[in-house]
Amino acid sequence: MGILNYKQLLKELFCGHLRRFRQRMELSQDEMAERLRVSSRAYGDLERGKYCFSAVALLFFFSQLPEREVLELLKVFVKKAQALENQDAA
Repeated sequence: MGILNYKQLLKELFCGHLRRFRQRMELSQDEMAERLRVSSRAYGDLERGKYCFSAVALLFFFSQLPEREVLELLKVFVKKAQALENQDAA
């Protein structure tokens, strides 16, 4: 499995969660961009899945979430990554 597949999985899983989190917290895109230490434009692109999280933005996103939510997201990511790896091996 190539790194691009992991990036695609990361975008699919975390970008949608990012939008739902922002809406749940009733934050504007500008406010969320500030929390992730990215520009408003970069945030909009991130939320739409145009780009993948940088390591720094992902860590700042995780810092906003309750620990249980971070752990659940990571478990889902690992499970989906393993499923993709098994598909590639077959």
